[in-house]
Amino acid sequence: MIEVFHRTFSGGVFGECFDFSHPKLLKEGILADMSAECTTRSLPFTEQQLRECLRQCIYRFRYHKALCKNNVRYGLDGNPCGQVTIEQKALDKAMVHRLRHNKN
Repeated sequence: MIEVFHRTFSGGVFGECFDFSHPKLLKEGILADMSAECTTRSLPFTEQQLRECLRQCIYRFRYHKALCKNNVRYGLDGNPCGQVTIEQKALDKAMVHRLRHNKN
């Protein structure tokens, strides 16, 4: 799975959207967009592999910190494509708080 992760994200297949040092918030429904793009470009990734790669991206502490600070979500092309809701920010701030205080 790590190989798929690197080929998909670090390798630049979806490089306009993903930056692990400075994460962009992903638009809701991006998995469907990624799956469609893989079909269009005949890329060898299953939806399950894409889901796992996304999981590795969005469950990172940096991603959650970015969600607390930013309002804009981005699509596969790297352009703004939606907003973070007040409810989503509130939930994520609580999660970041818990993560910070559960570190040993």
